[in-house]
Formats: sequence, structure tokens, C-alpha cells
Amino acid sequence: MAALNTSPRTPEEHREFIREVIKLFLFFAAEYLRKHPEETIDSAILRRTSIWEITGIQNSELEKELTERLKKLYGQAKTSGEFEEHGWRMLEPHLEWFLSENLRWEKNVLAKYNGSCVRYDAPSTCGLPADYCNFHITNSIAPKSILAEERYTAECLLRLMDAGEKEFGYGVLRTLTWLNSSPQWLKFFPRQWQENLEEPCNIVGKLGSWGQIITSRKTFNYKQGEYIRTNLELKYKPRASWCTFAVMRKHLAQFITPEEPRLPGVSS
Repeated sequence: MAALNTSPRTPEEHREFIREVIKLFLFFAAEYLRKHPEETIDSAILRRTSIWEITGIQNSELEKELTERLKKLYGQAKTSGEFEEHGWRMLEPHLEWFLSENLRWEKNVLAKYNGSCVRYDAPSTCGLPADYCNFHITNSIAPKSILAEERYTAECLLRLMDAGEKEFGYGVLRTLTWLNSSPQWLKFFPRQWQENLEEPCNIVGKLGSWGQIITSRKTFNYKQGEYIRTNLELKYKPRASWCTFAVMRKHLAQFITPEEPRLPGVSS
């Protein structure tokens, strides 16, 4: 197995990332519309891709302007490939702005996690039972991988449960993510989690679906991008699951070696 590249992302890789993400999303939106004619191209771009979130202009006037221009462009394109290429040419003059806004977006995302790779919602925000701790995931240790840094990720999950239990009385862990289709992620979870995995959800324009096209170094994942282009679907489908805190804590103990105490701030 090749060693994991943990060198920081270069400026050129950053430009490449934004370019490839935009092109993939334009292609996918056009192809999605062929299978779902009940939607419109602006709906597919906004609801089925993360193009404006990753470029950092979501909910801005520029987003509205560019979406409208793409809508007109789509009406002139004969193929999805043509829409992708013409759309990229139209958006390319904004590349420098996308790069700076993407960095701002990445910084704002990380700030919500306070050094952890997971964070939880307040109660009832997702219509779940009161004791469900619904959580979100990010890679706070890029260019390292939270899937490879097992002890770190286990510690984050333990700390999440400790804090959620203390603040809101949570007792059940739950999330909806593409990671729930990845064996590398599922190793952190007990059999109860595996048994409660729900059927895959429809693709939505959030990182809970699209995070798989971003590597641990925050570069473009060409392997996943090619899979999506070829199959017109995500390799790792977003799925929800849950398990109790008690079962989860017992399972995570295997990732904490006796000679390495838990990180500061994590109670027993």
C-alpha cells in the first residue's frame, strides 16, 4: 500500500481543486437533469451539488448572478460535456475570488469544530428524539486523515459524547453521511451501528454527500471524480445510522492503548 501523502496542499493544487470541483459539478448537474427532467438546471446546481458552498459564495448576490447565467448557458449547450466546458470558461474569470472565498469558507468551517473532527447539534434541530446526538464531521487535522489517525478520531468521538451527555442529556449517537458507506469509517463503530444503517439517501448539495471528492489534503480526489463521471452516482452513498453511547464507548476502547492516556478534557 502506498504511503499516505501528508504534505500541505500547494497553491497550484488549490487552483486545480477549485477548477476540477467546478467542472465535475457542472457535468453532474447536467447529467442529473437527464435522469430527473422534473428538476431544472438551477435546481440541480443548487440542490444536488456543493459548487457554491465550496467556492465560498453561497447565498450571495454573485451566486444568484452566476446561477442565472449558467441557466441560460445550459439552454444553449447540446451535451453535458459542452455545458461543463462553456460553464467553466464563464466561471474561470472569477477563479481568484473563488480561491480566496474557499479559504475563508474552510477557516469558518474549522472554527465550528474547535480542534475536533466532530460537533453536535442542539436538540430537535433535525426532528429526532430528544436523546439523539446528531453530529457532523470535518477533517480538522489536514493534511493528515481522520481515518488514518485512529486514536485522534476515537478521542474526538468520546469527547463529543461526554460533552453532549453533560449539556443536553444525550444518550444515542447519530449521523447521516457518505462516510457511513466507507469501511474505513465504519471501523470506529460497533455492530449496533452497522445493524442500524438505513438505506442510502438521494444525493443533496452538502458535504455529507460530496465530501468524498475532497482528499485529506483538501485536494481533488480524481479517483472519486472519475467514478462519478462514469457511473453518474456517488461511490459512497450517504446513509444514516445510530447506536447508544454505552455501546459506542465500549467499542472505542480498542483505539485507546493503555500506555496512552486519553487527551486532556476527555473524562472517563
